[in-house]
Amino acid sequence: MEELQSSVTLANEKIKHYYDLKHRSPEDIKVGDKVWLDARNIKTERPVAKLSAKKIGPYKVLKREGTHAFKLDLPHTLRVHPVFHTSLVSLKKEDPFGRDPPQPPAETTPDGEEEYEVERILDSRKRRNQVQYLVHWKGYSPESNTWEPLEHLDTTMGAVRKFHRKNPKAIRHPDLEEGVVSRARRRR
Repeated sequence: MEELQSSVTLANEKIKHYYDLKHRSPEDIKVGDKVWLDARNIKTERPVAKLSAKKIGPYKVLKREGTHAFKLDLPHTLRVHPVFHTSLVSLKKEDPFGRDPPQPPAETTPDGEEEYEVERILDSRKRRNQVQYLVHWKGYSPESNTWEPLEHLDTTMGAVRKFHRKNPKAIRHPDLEEGVVSRARRRR
């Protein structure tokens, strides 16, 4: 009987050992920390998945959901549910050599809205009968690029015109067609 108990105990220890290898406990991640998100389940704009980044971010942890999940502060452009299992997040460690510059804060307009500076326009597309422009924001990584309608780019029309000069065959907003007076400035 004693031999049987020791065999069961040994088997349970082996099972626990192999379970613990696959089910790690969450790192010391706390609310407010920055984490990298594993991008294997996130659809990107890249035509070939193997060229996409393995991890994206870093993103701020907003809340701990249960014992093994975190709610992250994701940009609205990702269009995914913001809660992720601990196996998909890893703590962002500070670069000891200072090569990881912080992202610039947004400027606040007199209306209280956040405003970011456009570095350049990368592409254009038509979605739901609306022309959108792929914007690279100044000081941010390519993961932060967003598709924006022309109405959101009213302060950076120079960048939009520069994009169309370099890419004359790209999809163009009707207000930017050659020889057309802008509808926004038309008198009634």
